[in-house]
Amino acid sequence: IAAASWEFESQSNISTARTLLQRALRINPHAHVLWHALFQLEIMYIQKLRARRQLLGLDAQQQLESSDKLVDVAPEEKEHLLKQEEFLSGVMPKAIFVNACRRIADSVDFQLEFLSLVPPSQHFAPLTQFLVDHLTENWPRDPKVWCMRAEQVRLNAGRQKSGSWSQPRWDAETEQSSWNILDLGLTQTPTLDMFHAYIDFLRARQTF
Repeated sequence: IAAASWEFESQSNISTARTLLQRALRINPHAHVLWHALFQLEIMYIQKLRARRQLLGLDAQQQLESSDKLVDVAPEEKEHLLKQEEFLSGVMPKAIFVNACRRIADSVDFQLEFLSLVPPSQHFAPLTQFLVDHLTENWPRDPKVWCMRAEQVRLNAGRQKSGSWSQPRWDAETEQSSWNILDLGLTQTPTLDMFHAYIDFLRARQTF
């Protein structure tokens, strides 16, 4: 991991950094930290590309929208823009996450950890939603996943109200939306663990 980090941060060599982590995973495919490191590497690479494009005044999405209005844009150029936007939306992290979940399918904590590695940026909203949907589908009765879903509802609603992705604003309506998710969780998964998870969720927010 240290070698891959050095290649990426000091040498700006994403290919070698990827190769090092992929090689490590072939040797130890059940190492949680290696999967998280590879996922985070791709996130940082996307951030680096977006920052560079912003500095140069380039934006794949804006270029794509402009190309839709122009009749003389070559099909191959539009296809190139589509591939750029697809990559920047997180296609590589998605693939890593799915492969990691297949390899380590029995640990919800391991899979939930990927969410914490996604930056609170609107650019990564599709990636965040992909992870949430995948976890919801594969862990439909796990209290930790229900709490994650409640937290995501809370964050997303707060961000929409505040207009800020990085600094969401919460209010009573937002909190109620998250409680509704946990109410549903208790209905569908009426277990003691689910009840305790609900109580812990509320205590953590000092809502009593």
